[in-house]
Amino acid sequence: MGMAGGFGSVTELVNLCRSGAAGQIELMAKFIGKAGLAGALRAREWETFAKGYNGPDLRKNACHTKNGGGLQALEER
Repeated sequence: MGMAGGFGSVTELVNLCRSGAAGQIELMAKFIGKAGLAGALRAREWETFAKGYNGPDLRKNACHTKNGGGLQALEER
């Protein structure tokens, strides 16, 4: 996997984050892929996805319900 989650250096990772929304989305997509969460996301298994993405305290901030609700709002547009 290499240094810093597949990046050549921590600086490379930070520069991608600082490059703007597109860079942050790219980083998020890489994390989802490497963490094995793409299947849960595609299947709309919000609790499984949120546990892997947000951690074990997902219920504290209702991450699992916000993810599904956010997608539903986008689909209704």
